[in-house]
Amino acid sequence: MMRDSHNNVPRGTCRARRGQALVEFALVMPLFLTLMFGLAELSLISAASALMHSTVQQGARLEAMAANRLSGIDAQAVALMLHQASTLFVVQVQSIRIYASDANGAPPQPTAENDFDGTGALGAIQTWAVATRSGTVAAPIYLGVEITYRYQWITSFIAAAGTNLVLHATAVLPIAPMGG
Repeated sequence: MMRDSHNNVPRGTCRARRGQALVEFALVMPLFLTLMFGLAELSLISAASALMHSTVQQGARLEAMAANRLSGIDAQAVALMLHQASTLFVVQVQSIRIYASDANGAPPQPTAENDFDGTGALGAIQTWAVATRSGTVAAPIYLGVEITYRYQWITSFIAAAGTNLVLHATAVLPIAPMGG
């Protein structure tokens, strides 16, 4: 049997070891990359969710504090929320809804809601006039804000599958009363 002159090992054994390492690498690398890209996607989804929940809280707070005192408060709040959402490249706002709610966070009702599209333009439904948003300490009115947004995948194999991840962020706050 021929021996390798460097380390006294049979000549074919080094090649077999290199071949085995290459096969192991080929088996493990796709799993490793899938895990790494998956963690990156989950991290960005989590960041997008946190950002959008903070954004909707800020919009609801602005709306609740100004309530019926400013006629253009809806436009100001929508502009603020769109600006905040634009800071994360994986978020695409689909719609924003401002609506009358209750202390338990009731969903929007067609009789008291205002819809905006992802660019901030008024939507088809505008049934909750700013002037009617006045509550008292004894009978508070609750304002809800909901953002619907789409998460844009950064990994091409998920994006190529054509799957969309549409998420919602909602906040409900009492409108600051004008008097007793």
